[in-house]
Amino acid sequence: MTDFIEPGADVPSPPRASNLASLLERSAAGDEEAFAAFYDATASRMYGIAARVLNDEALAVEVTQEAYRLLWTHAAGFDPTRGSALSWILATVHHRAVCQLRSAGTRTSSSQVSPGLPAMAALSSTDREAVELAYLEGHTHADVARLSGVSPGTAQSRIRGGLLTLRDR
Repeated sequence: MTDFIEPGADVPSPPRASNLASLLERSAAGDEEAFAAFYDATASRMYGIAARVLNDEALAVEVTQEAYRLLWTHAAGFDPTRGSALSWILATVHHRAVCQLRSAGTRTSSSQVSPGLPAMAALSSTDREAVELAYLEGHTHADVARLSGVSPGTAQSRIRGGLLTLRDR
C-alpha cells in the first residue's frame, strides 16, 4: 500500500462505484492487490473525512488506518443493494472518527473539538439533539428518529432545519 496523499497534492478523480465494489469483492476473497488498489483509490478521501471530524492530523492517520483494517477484515459485509461502495467506506471512517471523538469526550470539551460548536446554542433543543446525534455521534437519520422517538421525516426535518440555522450563523 502507498502512503497517504499529502494535503494540497493532486488528487486523482474518484473511482467509479462499480470498480470500488469489484475491488471490495476481490478484497473479501483475500486479494491483497485488489485491496492495495482500493486503498490507493480511496485513501485521500478517507483521511480527509477523519481529519475534518477529528481536527487532528495524527489521530486522523490512526483512525484511517483502523478503518482500513476494519474494511479488510469485513469486506465481505459490503452489500451493494444497500448503497454504494464509496458511501459504505466513507461511513466506516466517519464512524471510527466519531467513536474516537466520543472516547476522547471525557478528556476534551466539545468546544475544543470543533470551533464551530458554540453556534449550536442558536438551535432549538430538538434540532440540536438531531444534529448532534447525526453529525457528532455518527447516527443515521433512521437512528436519529428511533433515538428521538419521532418519525424518520421529522428527524430529517430537524436535522435539515438545524443545519440551515447553523449555516446562517
